[in-house]
Amino acid sequence: MVKQKQKKDEIDFKSYGIPEKVKVGSVYYDIIFPYLFNEDSAYVGLHEHDSLTIKLGIMSPSHQSEYLPKQRIYQYFLHEVIHAVDSIFCDCLLTEAEVEALSMAWHAILIENNINICKNINIMPKRLKIFSLYYDIQFTEFKDTEDQSICSNNSCAIVMSNVVKDLDPQLQKMLLVYMTNCIIDRIFELRFTDERNEHLNRNFRCFSSGFYQMLYENDLESMFKCLRRGKK
Repeated sequence: MVKQKQKKDEIDFKSYGIPEKVKVGSVYYDIIFPYLFNEDSAYVGLHEHDSLTIKLGIMSPSHQSEYLPKQRIYQYFLHEVIHAVDSIFCDCLLTEAEVEALSMAWHAILIENNINICKNINIMPKRLKIFSLYYDIQFTEFKDTEDQSICSNNSCAIVMSNVVKDLDPQLQKMLLVYMTNCIIDRIFELRFTDERNEHLNRNFRCFSSGFYQMLYENDLESMFKCLRRGKK
């Protein structure tokens, strides 16, 4: 049976919850959604740094007669926003494959967890689910007082110094976002947490700070709540 395509003017695009603007750093990106790419185009999203615009489509690139499900649109939205963060904070350091890995991971993380980045910011989660694994968030006393945190994929833990407890809640969550990005880096075998390359590591910390700021300023965590518990 061929499913008849719903007419564009019959769809309530506001119900998708895609914001009209996103603040990244000190600038605002206009979000054009839905944007109709050419029928022969494989694009479903496009980040344009010069015009500060993100274009987001709604049609499946492989089946042009079908609309994308909301969860897929959210992933593409996150992909393009990560491009924006990378552009503003790191001068386009990330490759396309790295942006895709980060967007896939954070799409899952934002759906599966209450990180409390914007609301209830004083509450630190006790663990994070990253794909199928749970990472315990622990506090301890480090022998080296300069250390603030470590993460381990083998023991599934994010360990922070007791000193972090005395930091401003925003700084705590910023550090948590960075440590989560370190875990993503190791899961996908990216290139940023190699201690021998301090330049890349420093830029990855800068990206993580910008990514945290973007999540916080735009409260994107709330946007992803509608996808929890199997909602479409």
